[in-house]
Amino acid sequence: MKNKNILLAITISILFSGCFATTSHNLKTHNLMDKFNVNKNYENAASYTYEMLELCKRNNLLTYEKKLFPSLGKAEVNSFGKITIFGGTNYWNNINFEKIDDDNTAITIYSYVNNSGSSNRVKSIKDWLINDSKECNKDAFY
Repeated sequence: MKNKNILLAITISILFSGCFATTSHNLKTHNLMDKFNVNKNYENAASYTYEMLELCKRNNLLTYEKKLFPSLGKAEVNSFGKITIFGGTNYWNNINFEKIDDDNTAITIYSYVNNSGSSNRVKSIKDWLINDSKECNKDAFY
């Protein structure tokens, strides 16, 4: 009986640590991918990023959301997985837009998984925002 309790405690701790690893707080604390500034209004930059993510989407495993916070001068675009074990939000990318002034924005990108696909995705997003690119990198979006 004692072994079953230990096994149950270990299983529960593994499940909870896996779920909490994908919270937005942990994502921002541990998974910084890039930080840069652009010569764009933060609302326009967020809208453009959201539109390009939707345009480049190749399947329905990820969903995207755009949130504007005009009173704070901030916006964010998130991508998260549709498949979660316990119904929690499984963040994959978080892109923050913070107003520097009317025509300049600070961008910070976080990613849950730091692999070649995430690196390619961040490079594409940076290219969209800095160079107004409209390219969908097949290795970055699936």
